[in-house]
Order: sequence, then structure tokens, then C-alpha cells
Amino acid sequence: MNLLITGATGLIGRATIKYFNNKGFNISILTTTKMEKLKIHGVKIFYWNPIENMIDENALNDIDVIINLCGAKINQRWTKKTKNLIMDSRVKSTKLIVDTLMRKNIQISHFISASAIGIYPHSFDKIFKENCNEFSNTFTGKVVLGWENEAKKAKNVAINVSLIRIGIVLAKKGGALKPIKASCFYGLGAWFGNGNQIQSWIHIDDLVEILFFAYRYPGIYNAVSPKSITQKELIKEISKRFVMPSLVPCIPRILSKLLFGEMSEILHDSVNASSEKLVKKGFKFKFNNIEKALDDLI
Repeated sequence: MNLLITGATGLIGRATIKYFNNKGFNISILTTTKMEKLKIHGVKIFYWNPIENMIDENALNDIDVIINLCGAKINQRWTKKTKNLIMDSRVKSTKLIVDTLMRKNIQISHFISASAIGIYPHSFDKIFKENCNEFSNTFTGKVVLGWENEAKKAKNVAINVSLIRIGIVLAKKGGALKPIKASCFYGLGAWFGNGNQIQSWIHIDDLVEILFFAYRYPGIYNAVSPKSITQKELIKEISKRFVMPSLVPCIPRILSKLLFGEMSEILHDSVNASSEKLVKKGFKFKFNNIEKALDDLI
């Protein structure tokens, strides 16, 4: 199968290339990095710039499956410029690739698009399943909803369209764990507010397995572990690995707002997303609890 990946140079993208390469897929990528600066063995590289509406249409020749992972990092200070980048790097890029497929009348078997559990509203009590039609009215909620709406238009050119709503990704080489781990190493691990906000997380190895599972069994899936935890529990579990207590008990909302600006809202958000649909369809999590995941990653 010929697979095209967008967002391939990011944390999830790199893991996805390795995984699907091992599965025998012929892999091409669309990247905003100039080709002369990028070399990946056995991977065809094509340039695009979605913000400028530029795409090398040769990337779409003979493609069977597209995995759409593009998106600027969300954990940065939200200025007007960065908010536009966060939105456009997801919504405009997805629109560009789908519109190009439609314009060239290219039919593919499957369009798999990343999404995020940020589509669900903040709640300490609710458990969100994929059939939920209650969406967050926050900036992140609007970003994800716009992202998914553009991905769904791929139904005009793809036999199957899947949406993977990703939780907090835990990995050795990046993602949410890296800065938390660094803080906990010095005993400075702290939760935001009361720390009772639910964290729906996923080990990166399970995430790429879910992408392959969705390729075989199309649908909308919450890519999260079956056992969510509170932010306070997460910090304490990480601190245990360094035999260090959490010397900073909490960071109040007013301080996090001063430190991180509007972006601080995601640090206080509580979203308990359910992976029941995956489990019922037969997906087997390798890391189904935080202790096992952290033992592997730290």
C-alpha cells in the first residue's frame, strides 16, 4: 500500500513512519521542511506550505491511504499570530489536501486524520464517548471542530474517513512528558489548581497501533488509555520515579495565567475521554495504566 503522511516530522509523525514502514507500506510525506534539509531513508519527500496554499501535487500520485497529522504545537503562548498558526496548520492544511484530491479527481481508500479530545468541553464528572455531540466553545474546541469538519469532506474522495481524537501523548523524546519529567527530577513537579482535572493520556506506542487499527477498522476513536488519572496523580507518579517529593504543591490559576497567558486554560481543563469503543472492537492496549507506561518511558 502507498501511504502519504502529513506532519511526518513531528513526534507522532516520526513514530508513525517507523511503524508503518515496518508493516511494509511504501511511504511518502508532505513536509514544510525544504527537501535538501531533510533525509529519511526509504521515504519519498514532497514539499508543501499550507499557509501559502502551496502543495507538490506529485505527492498524491498513486496514493492509497493518507494519514493527516499536521498541526503546530499548541503548548506555546497564544498570541494572535500563534493562534492563527495553530488554527491554520490544522484546518487550512487539511482543506488544502482534500481540495487538491477533489480537484484532481483522485480517489483513495482511506483518509485518516488526527484530531484531539480538546473537542470535548471541560468537565470533572462527564465521560465523553465518540458519539457525543456536545463540543467545547473554547479556542481549542473551535480548532478541533474546524479540523474535523474539513477532514470529513474527504468522504467525497475516500472510501473511508477516520478521525483519531488524541489525548495527552506520553513519549520519551517529546510530548507532554518531557517538561513534566524535567520539573519532577528537581522536585519541582506541580499540578495546576487543585490538580483534580482528569488527564486522558496515551502512550505513543499505543497511539501508532491505534492508527493502524483505524486503517483496518475505520471510524472515529478516542485515542486514550482506558484508565485516565487526575493531574495530581500524574505528577506524583512521575515524581516517584525520581524518588523526589513534589516540593511545589500547586500552581494557582492566577499565577498560571500570568506565566502562560490564555494558553493556561488547557492546563486547567478536565476531559475524561472513553476508549471503550476501541476496546469493544478488539483493540489491545499495551500500556493500559499509568504505572506501566511510566515504567517504560522513564
